[in-house]
Amino acid sequence: MALYRHGHRPKGVAGSIGPIIPSGSSLFAGVGQGAGVAEGRAYAFDMRTGRLLWARPSAASSIPCLAVGTLFLSAGPLGAGDSYLIDPATGVVRHTLKRYGTAQWHTSGDRIYTRVLRGAAGHLSASIDAYDTQGRYRWTGRGISFDAASASLVVTVGRGVVEGLRAADGHRLWQVPVAGVQPRSSGGGVLIAGRLVIAQSSDGGITVLDTFSGHVLRTLRPPSLGTNATDLIVGDGMIYERVTYTGPSGVPTPLLLAFGA
Repeated sequence: MALYRHGHRPKGVAGSIGPIIPSGSSLFAGVGQGAGVAEGRAYAFDMRTGRLLWARPSAASSIPCLAVGTLFLSAGPLGAGDSYLIDPATGVVRHTLKRYGTAQWHTSGDRIYTRVLRGAAGHLSASIDAYDTQGRYRWTGRGISFDAASASLVVTVGRGVVEGLRAADGHRLWQVPVAGVQPRSSGGGVLIAGRLVIAQSSDGGITVLDTFSGHVLRTLRPPSLGTNATDLIVGDGMIYERVTYTGPSGVPTPLLLAFGA
């Protein structure tokens, strides 16, 4: 039985709930944009009671990140938005990075990363910025997009290629062609699971690579290729994904697939 239920969303938004981040006694979540709405909102709730603690505007594409006692959020126009460093308990802004770009913040090990778009619509450039947990700038990878990270490795996916970068300085360790993979905004996903990098193609194919060398260990193919592969999850020695199939009737059907890792 549900303890509480919330339906908070900006007026007119029929968007989806973004990643939910638990921390201490709080939950942080965001709502994506809907038709005619330029921005979503970020929310903080009391984990035990569901009481709304605070809310503020957030870029609809922003992924909130909680690191070193600070919540990182992006808001503002595409390619030129601000990023806010927020007190997670009160919602008070501690620091603002003006016109930083449209950023998705992530953390792993002793690094904080941004997957950031800068520029104007039609002329956007992607990059990764890396900082240490003291907020000091460490490196930038230009023309690439953050997809996953461990304490020692950052993985980025381009069209038909997967790259591994050293987390300490951004140096490229390996680059491997993998058929069907695309940047995350276009479909598919990627995860790091111990010594494995698991890359998902938009048609549901999965490629398993070695984290140290990038060597392709095996490929996993669904019974029939689909579209809109998403929700890549690894757990208990299994790999799960959701793929949409369109059968002879022409009706799209989402299916959950499971493979042995």
